[in-house]
Amino acid sequence: MTIRTLFGLALGTATLTVLLSACGNNAPAPVSPAPQASRPSASGPASPVADSPAPASVAVVPTTSAMAADTYLKKSVGQIWGTRDTTTGEPRITAWLTKIAVDPACDRPGTRKPGMHTLVLDFTVQMPAADGDPSDIYAFGNDVLNETRFSTRGADGITNQAEYNSPCKWRVKKLPFQFAPSSKYTGQLVVDTPDPHGTLLLTAGNGFLNGSLGWEWDY
Repeated sequence: MTIRTLFGLALGTATLTVLLSACGNNAPAPVSPAPQASRPSASGPASPVADSPAPASVAVVPTTSAMAADTYLKKSVGQIWGTRDTTTGEPRITAWLTKIAVDPACDRPGTRKPGMHTLVLDFTVQMPAADGDPSDIYAFGNDVLNETRFSTRGADGITNQAEYNSPCKWRVKKLPFQFAPSSKYTGQLVVDTPDPHGTLLLTAGNGFLNGSLGWEWDY
């Protein structure tokens, strides 16, 4: 191969390199593909509102059956309340607060504490049969339905722990502290409070309610 031939090949190669470089510098930038609309999750919101789709920019708040930790279940006097079976969700222990008597006559004159008011609470309680684990039946008297679990909230919004062993009212039909399966009970509990009117709060213990503190009644 002659020197002229080698020189021609070198010149051709350099020219090709320059052309390819020029093409690369002037080539348009790659175009990103258009964003695809996000597809909804297969599960979707737990409880969508009919004919009112949430805007795409608004986060959907998941629904839950659990209540806020500072919530009491609102009941009225005479309305059924109680607990549910944790497996089936069916009512298990049922009860009624049938009457709230404020400041009844004391058993002995002059025994009510100054500034305090006496509440006599009439209850009916129905216990289920002892299917499965009956431990909730035996614990209901200690962990739910006794005087130490009550408090009141007055018009000022302040919650006061109710006092038990009232010096005013002793001659009442007391509810038992221990309940038995397949049994129905009626009886009274007595508490003293500085609130003559307001809201009666019953705080459940040992997880008797999932996500709620207990029950409340206006009086």
